[in-house]
Amino acid sequence: MRPSHVLHTFLVSNLRLVLEVQVCTGKQHTSGHAKVALGRVLDELGDRRPALVRGDSGYGNEGILVELQERGQRYLLRLRQTANVKRLVAMAFGRTDWSRPDTQGCQVIEGQVRLHGWSKTRRVVIVRQRIRGGIARQRRIDSRQLQLDLQPAVFQAGDKLWEYAVLVTDVEVPIEAVAQLYRDRADAENAFDELKNQWGLGGFTTQDINRCQTMARACALVYN
Repeated sequence: MRPSHVLHTFLVSNLRLVLEVQVCTGKQHTSGHAKVALGRVLDELGDRRPALVRGDSGYGNEGILVELQERGQRYLLRLRQTANVKRLVAMAFGRTDWSRPDTQGCQVIEGQVRLHGWSKTRRVVIVRQRIRGGIARQRRIDSRQLQLDLQPAVFQAGDKLWEYAVLVTDVEVPIEAVAQLYRDRADAENAFDELKNQWGLGGFTTQDINRCQTMARACALVYN
């Protein structure tokens, strides 16, 4: 039986440079199982470590934030859309000091929040982008038949639809630059796709996780 593994991979996105790959069992897929490896990588790099750590919502939690803050490491992480985060967004949408839309149509606003389980108050940046046309809603009728609504009832005259994200950060850049700084992280997903589907990063699996760890690191080294 093929074992289930998960590979926590740390990458310098603009250089396509893999810093570390940690192989864990399939049940250890959350970022909590990667924070020790992340801290070790940052400690080993010392003054040569990246200026900024970016991560998706899987990494926007107290455990990772503490690991970074203890080392004075700048970060830009996305938060999960929990109930408290949604309440924060709802309150922010009524404010009138949103930035002007950037080249991608994104507006940003910042605030301070201490979410449940956090040890301190932190700076958050809310990014919203207007959704315009070309949207379809797929729903199932009678639990069987699929129906595609090209003009849902919600799209009435004057209605506005927004896509939003909430970022937690301590990076010292103008607030207008935060959204683009996070969007630039998308290039990392292309590298992860290459590593997985073209380079076979996780293709070697045995019951011996140490051998799998060695092979994954060797693959990353060749990729670099």
